[in-house]
Amino acid sequence: MIPDYLYLYPWIPVIICTILYLSDYYLTIWGAKLYRSQNVVKHEGSYELTPAFIDDIDSFRIFSPTFFFWFVFRTCVLLFTLILVRQASWLYGIIVGDFLFVELAIHIRHFNNIDTYRYYSKMQKNGIKGSISYPKVFSYKRSANQLLAFGIFMLITYAMTLNWMILGGFLGVMSLAFNHRRLASKCQSAWNPDGNTSEGSE
Repeated sequence: MIPDYLYLYPWIPVIICTILYLSDYYLTIWGAKLYRSQNVVKHEGSYELTPAFIDDIDSFRIFSPTFFFWFVFRTCVLLFTLILVRQASWLYGIIVGDFLFVELAIHIRHFNNIDTYRYYSKMQKNGIKGSISYPKVFSYKRSANQLLAFGIFMLITYAMTLNWMILGGFLGVMSLAFNHRRLASKCQSAWNPDGNTSEGSE
């Protein structure tokens, strides 16, 4: 179910998750820059969906103290947790899957956004005409629906494999989906349908 080397060397999943967490931040900056370069799709608010990182992403900050704090905190928590629970295979697998598959789901969206906005930035060359604007609530709902679809796929995969890492990924992805649904509800209550939208995206 779970490779033995992950139990023997808990630093391996920590390194993998660390690399993914770092690339998550810098892919977000890349996506935000491409988003700013096009005028086909505009969303209210920031490109970034996580409130804690909005200012850093909007300013394209290469070094973010906020991100650095959470990066060190998450890495330490993951490492110490895996060392403590590696004898409990089911819990170990769930924790690794939670960290790993949530980042993989986010990276899939990063690559999709980057490819889409690169295409949009050449709108005249690609024959694209017109533009559209969405409220922030749409960004959160769309994100939640994408994560929900990914979570359903992982649940089906877990049912066929009974792999604890897959179950951990399902739990992590669904937790993030519900969080974005909660943020969408907050935006919905504050949204003025007749108001103008500012720069931002998914």
